[in-house]
Amino acid sequence: MEYSHAELKNLRVKYAVAMNIQILLLIGVMISIVLMYEVTISHMHLVLSIIFILDATRLVWKGDSTKSIIPIYQQMHTYEKQIKGEAWLEDRKRAIFLQYFLGFFWLILSFAGMGEDNTLKSDFQVAVIIAFVVALVNVVWFLDKKKEYREEDEGGGISNAVKFLAGLTIALLILAFAIIFFQ
Repeated sequence: MEYSHAELKNLRVKYAVAMNIQILLLIGVMISIVLMYEVTISHMHLVLSIIFILDATRLVWKGDSTKSIIPIYQQMHTYEKQIKGEAWLEDRKRAIFLQYFLGFFWLILSFAGMGEDNTLKSDFQVAVIIAFVVALVNVVWFLDKKKEYREEDEGGGISNAVKFLAGLTIALLILAFAIIFFQ
């Protein structure tokens, strides 16, 4: 399917919004659990490990299919697969490897921290973790799409909305690191 510049820009915005809503819903579930139970950082590492390993396994099982239960994801993945061709499959393999790597890394961290008293004690810690995760996901997504934006933008540069999103996420990352290290 061929998209006009305006349609493609709209598709990317909808994709970014859907991705952030999905992340915030997952984080909302995690916050609910943290508020109801005594959760340690090791437990959070274990949950992240399980999420990443299951998602990577889902991607392996899907193969090169672009089907998704979320229609905007399917549209974006189908478009990217058509545009990138073989590079899309390489990107998918790289994403799978990275998710398995992070999943097993967090699993190791989880077991290494078991038995320590590292309970999440404040809403502030949870807020910093949320800001960090949202910022990290958006920065990674932006950097992955940066080249495409530059090539497909009619003005020859990155749009103001994308620049704003990148600036906001980088600012959140810097804020999260500053709060963690200078607390």
